[in-house]
Amino acid sequence: MKKLILIFAMFAASHSFAAKDGSGLTWVELKQTCEDGAQMAQTVMEARQRGVSIREIYKAMDTLDKDSRSIFEIFVNSAYDLPLVENNIQSKI
Repeated sequence: MKKLILIFAMFAASHSFAAKDGSGLTWVELKQTCEDGAQMAQTVMEARQRGVSIREIYKAMDTLDKDSRSIFEIFVNSAYDLPLVENNIQSKI
């Protein structure tokens, strides 16, 4: 169940992130875009640390549009390139 919640959270973050194209945005909108991207990256890393397989993530990403998927793939690949941490102290580094 936790895995499904994490996957849902990733998709929710991806839709708000990918909806902004960066052209003509105010500072507040650009800041929100950065915060959305940070939230998406954090959610992906948390899924990684909780044991969600990259295969599960990629399968769930099939429902995303092309732009959202390409952004999301960057976060997923970066998260899965890193080793799992063994404790909370390591996860803060």
